[in-house]
Amino acid sequence: DGDGNTVLGASGTMTATIFSGPGGALVNPTAPITSGVATFSGFRLNGTAGSYVIRFSDGTRTVNSGSIALAVGAADTVRIVAGDAQTDTVGAPLAIPPRVVVVDAGQNPVSGVLVTFAPPSSGSRNPTTALTDASGFASTVWTFGNTPGAATLGASIGAGSVTAVTFNATVTAGNADVLSKDAGDAQTDTIGAPLALPLRAKVVDRLGNAKPGVTVTFAAPSTGTRTPTSAVTDASGFAATAWTFGTTLGAATLVATMPSGLTNSVTFNGTVTAGNADVLSKDAGDAQADTIGAPLAVPLRVKVVDRLGNAKAGVTVTFIAPSSGARTPTSMATDASGLASTAWTFGTTLGAATLQATMPSGSTSSVTFNGTVNIGQPVLAMTTEPSAAASKNPLSTQPVVTVKDRVGHAYGAVNVVPSMNAIMGLTTISTPETATTSAGGVATFTILGVASSTGNTFTITFTYTDGIYGAKTVTSSLVTVP
Repeated sequence: DGDGNTVLGASGTMTATIFSGPGGALVNPTAPITSGVATFSGFRLNGTAGSYVIRFSDGTRTVNSGSIALAVGAADTVRIVAGDAQTDTVGAPLAIPPRVVVVDAGQNPVSGVLVTFAPPSSGSRNPTTALTDASGFASTVWTFGNTPGAATLGASIGAGSVTAVTFNATVTAGNADVLSKDAGDAQTDTIGAPLALPLRAKVVDRLGNAKPGVTVTFAAPSTGTRTPTSAVTDASGFAATAWTFGTTLGAATLVATMPSGLTNSVTFNGTVTAGNADVLSKDAGDAQADTIGAPLAVPLRVKVVDRLGNAKAGVTVTFIAPSSGARTPTSMATDASGLASTAWTFGTTLGAATLQATMPSGSTSSVTFNGTVNIGQPVLAMTTEPSAAASKNPLSTQPVVTVKDRVGHAYGAVNVVPSMNAIMGLTTISTPETATTSAGGVATFTILGVASSTGNTFTITFTYTDGIYGAKTVTSSLVTVP
């Protein structure tokens, strides 16, 4: 009752529900009310690790638990997340390492679990065991053996409901000798410039092993010269030449060949430009301000010009991860006007924020964009629900309301105003009070009272009116006057 005495004649069913939390389920959530007491049996909370609040209700009255911290449980299940069903040639390391994730019964990733990768049916794996990381992942590199056909690799953990998984793959026979481009393709530089990277070709056998002693011939390029004109592959299967551009602007090519093989010819491409990129500058989007999580209205845009001020196309501009939030894309090649841009979406850290853009070289190869991250839209929440006392007396439990944005930044020193919602019978606020939030965004009422009659019911709506976002409210649970 209102004085805290157990109502011995109370009966019915008490039901528990998840009031707040990242996501979960309750086991055995109901209990009979006997002599005013409901005792749960086998009651359990399963779900995503995090903070939860449980609400108990008999259909008329409710009460919330304190904060319950649900921790990650023991390893229960191992699952494949990457690297299954691949196909490659004999002797080849698979492009995607086999990777598993270990989770508990609530599907939360579990770190520090020893995963054993059994010897595969073809080839080898490295490492043979691995501890799961903070995201529950563990992986190994699988290199095929020399036997074509179906192949398997098992991964297992010590205990749980699902303790083992099997990766499947297909080993193919492999090709004859192959000549491929290893380095130096698709470079851009100015007329007469020696390319920064030598053009390097690689020769491998049908198992992908490096093939030494093969003569690779570098034909005369479409512009400029190359030195040497031919080279014999070394122990790693490499042969290289240095390409110096001529005076013809635009696309340029140089062909490398070997005497025989399934792929015995490759073409290196280059682009000859008039001048080097020299200056990177901010063109648009600097010094913007917005709220947490907001995509900025104006994309950040830079411009690249050569030393004569001409727009420079095709220069890769890298946008470094900002001090707050994210950017898309992370890099972009300048267009015909020398422009490249990215969209910046603010994170949740308030205050000054920066994002740096860079290009590979030049007298000014880096610029910094500045922004200001402001607090987000206010959200009101009931921390403590009110309960009524006798008419015209202060509420026996004074309400507490928080005012924060959606990620928890506090609205300090703002006023929260209550208003009455009479549900059954006439009820008014007899002792008005406006509460001012603390630095942590908490508004605590101390003298709020109501005028009413026994058995009347009401709720109280609490309002904060913001100069930008307008009025924001939260309404208490139903209160019955004793």
